[in-house]
Amino acid sequence: MNITEKREFIHSHLHQVKEPVLNDIYEKMLALFKEAMLDESEEDIKNGNVISHQSLKQEVLKEKLTARAEKSEEDILAGRVFTRAEVENRTSGAV
Repeated sequence: MNITEKREFIHSHLHQVKEPVLNDIYEKMLALFKEAMLDESEEDIKNGNVISHQSLKQEVLKEKLTARAEKSEEDILAGRVFTRAEVENRTSGAV
């Protein structure tokens, strides 16, 4: 059986296996993916393909700010907004 046939077989019969078997498959695949990521990381370090700490921090900040902006847009569309007076009243007592 070639790899394509094996994938098709697994895909078409996966719904029939019981949870313990599914858990075993899941754990095995997860371990393989983690190992592959470690191997790739080691190879990147050896080849000098590493991201600087500053670049990583900028990427994380960008992701956080994007998520915050998307959440704000959702709040606005859902009508979860405050007037300027409400914001000033809420923050006037805070120091």
